[in-house]
Amino acid sequence: MIAGEKFSVLANEDQAEFDYLMERYRSVLEPKSHLEQFLIELMVQARWRLARIQRLEAAVHRGAIGGSADDRIAAGLDKLGKGGAFLSRYRKSAEQSYKRAHRELSRMRKAPQPLGPSDLPPVERPAPVKFEFQDLGDFALRS
Repeated sequence: MIAGEKFSVLANEDQAEFDYLMERYRSVLEPKSHLEQFLIELMVQARWRLARIQRLEAAVHRGAIGGSADDRIAAGLDKLGKGGAFLSRYRKSAEQSYKRAHRELSRMRKAPQPLGPSDLPPVERPAPVKFEFQDLGDFALRS
């Protein structure tokens, strides 16, 4: 995905299917923070883009002879001379996005989570320690 580009489900794609995929990821991975939610969204978007690429690659390989939106997109890419190479780069980008988000989510979940003040056990104050000096170079510890 191009930096700053907002992800969207295309008009020829099923928004309900995308929403279902997002809910499945959320229910299985159970995000515990906004950052985890963001990483899961990146994973779902990357997975959706991979499915899109597979459809477009299939359209390119069959010669974009049908009348579907994917066929029209594939024909447009072919006219621009970008068909296979463009889709290959797009696939690698989506795969890398998925892997990075998954790796970061896994790393976060393995790392110890920071504790809030209410999570810490109460601190017991130690008994005061008394020092008795016998001379300047020698001292004894007494409790």
